[in-house]
Amino acid sequence: MPINERDNNSKTPLHFAAENNNLEIVENLIASGANIYAKDKYGCSALHIAVINNAKETVEFLISKGMNVNSKSEDGKTPLHYASEFNRVEIARYLISCGAHINAKDKYGYTCLHLAAKSNSSDVARLLISNRSYINVRDCNGLTPLQLADQYKSTKTAEVIDPSRVKSSDGCEIFCGLLFKFIISLLENKQ
Repeated sequence: MPINERDNNSKTPLHFAAENNNLEIVENLIASGANIYAKDKYGCSALHIAVINNAKETVEFLISKGMNVNSKSEDGKTPLHYASEFNRVEIARYLISCGAHINAKDKYGYTCLHLAAKSNSSDVARLLISNRSYINVRDCNGLTPLQLADQYKSTKTAEVIDPSRVKSSDGCEIFCGLLFKFIISLLENKQ
């Protein structure tokens, strides 16, 4: 099989090696001339695939060989988008240290924080926020990460984004936003 031959999904042997976190094969393929920039039919490089499959050593190696930490798939997702979506906190930390754009948007307007909120990746959400992720940015449907967290019942991530939702010591939940809306509606009804 030629080193850059593709299957019916346009995956190369390098994609498969990255998917299986087989660093030795990844190293040998690249040393033998494999195209590290090859993308599958979804626009995913071996780096995207390694992130999805939690292959941290492979991620580190591919970046050391020149892979762009901000390369985008067909739907505009960067490796950090995938780390956020699949709750790969250590990989996300590494990608951020390599210059990953935290607030990059995919074709749906999702930032990494949107995807963390949607998939209840609370640890990644905490990491993103601590690295200045925008919390009030809206996707193509006008939703913020907090609204997506609510929509997908991602309670832990909602609490990371909005600390006022954390249960108090007596067990009561505090929803300042709802309380504020209630007070406003009372005042409007008085007039």
